[in-house]
Amino acid sequence: MTDFTLVASSQEAEDKELSRYDVLIGGRKVGGATVFYATGEEVDMFRKKLKKRIKVGEAYTVKIIFDEKYTLNKSDLVEIRDGLLAKFSSCDSAKILFARIEGVKIIPLTDGSRLEALDIGTS
Repeated sequence: MTDFTLVASSQEAEDKELSRYDVLIGGRKVGGATVFYATGEEVDMFRKKLKKRIKVGEAYTVKIIFDEKYTLNKSDLVEIRDGLLAKFSSCDSAKILFARIEGVKIIPLTDGSRLEALDIGTS
């Protein structure tokens, strides 16, 4: 089991539409996470278009972007997903999005609902 931790970043938004966190594994920073919280307008959209009930201020999407130096490991990603679902219970696993920095580009990897099918390191 890996030691996964979210540490609130000093760049946290004051309007509470999003929060930024550093993602630590074994005490080492491996990337960052942005948590998006529902506004009144988004709550209305979720109810009308998606038939999903959420409340203002609830987390609805989490984006994790890993540093280029971090070697991806499936067990770490599963633990991160499970930890985020425990912390932000209103967020669906399909809305936990994983990406990686490669040079100046951000490369999408997968979402939390498809981690088991992802073909990367398993240790």
